[in-house]
Amino acid sequence: MTITLDALGEFLEAIPDAALVVDSEGTIVVANSHAEAMFGYSQSTLKNQTLRCLLPAGKREIHDRHLNTYFADPTVRAMGSGMELVGRRIDGIEIPVDIMLKAMRIGAASYVVCVVRDITLQKQNEAALKKAVEREQALAQTDYLTGAANARAFEYLLQQEINRLDRYQRPFAIAYIDLDDFKLVNDQLGHDAGDAVLRTVVQTGVAGLRKTDSVARLGGDEFALLLTETGPELAQLIVSVIHRELLAAMRRNNWPVTFSIGVVTCTGTPRSPRELLKLADDQMYAVKNSGKNGVRFSIFEGENVMPERVE
Repeated sequence: MTITLDALGEFLEAIPDAALVVDSEGTIVVANSHAEAMFGYSQSTLKNQTLRCLLPAGKREIHDRHLNTYFADPTVRAMGSGMELVGRRIDGIEIPVDIMLKAMRIGAASYVVCVVRDITLQKQNEAALKKAVEREQALAQTDYLTGAANARAFEYLLQQEINRLDRYQRPFAIAYIDLDDFKLVNDQLGHDAGDAVLRTVVQTGVAGLRKTDSVARLGGDEFALLLTETGPELAQLIVSVIHRELLAAMRRNNWPVTFSIGVVTCTGTPRSPRELLKLADDQMYAVKNSGKNGVRFSIFEGENVMPERVE
């Protein structure tokens, strides 16, 4: 049985996607009704048009080269190749598409059957799924109440700084912050006020940090700051300013809260984030045990924490 273009056109009407038959010059010789619906051209208009009319202007030259290459070595190309392909409707709207190609001969002439699928909805679903995954990942790394990084995320960031210090000898500092008398706020003013205190701590901390720094809520009323590429003098300056701003914020709201802060500047490489957090926690408790509401600065040189200054 000899296949004709008319018979092929009738067959392509049964395909649920847009289908075109193109000759070696890139001219459309058959278009089914789904192609009309997808691109907005009538079937009669599509016939004898070049395939270029269905492509964005910026894609036409490269498509011509691909077409010539395909006719020189025709192989079946299935849907799902992973290539980012775009079609253009009659109204100029561009749509993402997937394409199947199959070369065939009718008489002495060579043709390519192009089956074109509009994957706009698929792309939208992929984008929505990606956004949902990113949101879940962000939530997994964020403290729900304050918006600060959580303990898990902070340990990850801390490990990156440890790695950077080990490789490039760039110092950094962390501050471990505990809220003095926070229980009084919850007991006397209620948990809503307590939540407001915690959010204010994060807002004040963020306002005093650089873009490369981080603030985290480690749990309860304990927070931490990560100061990247920061030596002892700069750590003292940044944390002292933040301490003053935190106290000012508490006074403005009549909250009976002060802050005990332990700061460790790393010039030597600690074994792990948890070791470093423990060192900073020890410095914070030294402030607690000496009367609260102060800052204790120290330097970790690789073996021991060297006390430097107490404010």
